[in-house]
Amino acid sequence: MANAPTKPTTPVKKESSNSGLFATLTIPICIVVAIIIFIYILGDPSHYTDGDVEKGTATDFFGRIHKGGNLVPLIMSYLLIVIVFSIERFVVIGKAAGTGNVDAFVRKIQSALTAGNIDAAVAECDKQKRFSSKRGKIRFKKNTVKWKLTTHLTLIRKHLLFKKTLKKLLH
Repeated sequence: MANAPTKPTTPVKKESSNSGLFATLTIPICIVVAIIIFIYILGDPSHYTDGDVEKGTATDFFGRIHKGGNLVPLIMSYLLIVIVFSIERFVVIGKAAGTGNVDAFVRKIQSALTAGNIDAAVAECDKQKRFSSKRGKIRFKKNTVKWKLTTHLTLIRKHLLFKKTLKKLLH
């Protein structure tokens, strides 16, 4: 049983996400809006000769789109979904970008790392504020730069500890 899978020591926390609720509500709403636009705006009798939607000829662009058939609301709903999700992503990513100047942040990190001061670089990451929701930081894989720096710092400390232990064993 040497290869038996082991249970994780800490339970994995599943975080509830409002983005799932947003997507669940947005898609049907966009479909309903597209159907309403198709029926009441594009299918208006004013877009046909003699006001006959069934047998009349389309007099303008809206009437021609309506003559496209039942596939038109589906295509319109796809377009609406893309527009809504693009706006949502733009807003969320804009809020998560932080409050400071990114170029200045990168220069400060580089100068701290060049000087060999990883702790100052980590402190600089803490200064770069991120958008916070009611339940804490937004879930963007946290602060990647800080994570890399702390991992690097941990490895350096382990390496130095290994070297000290090795010296003690050899002497």
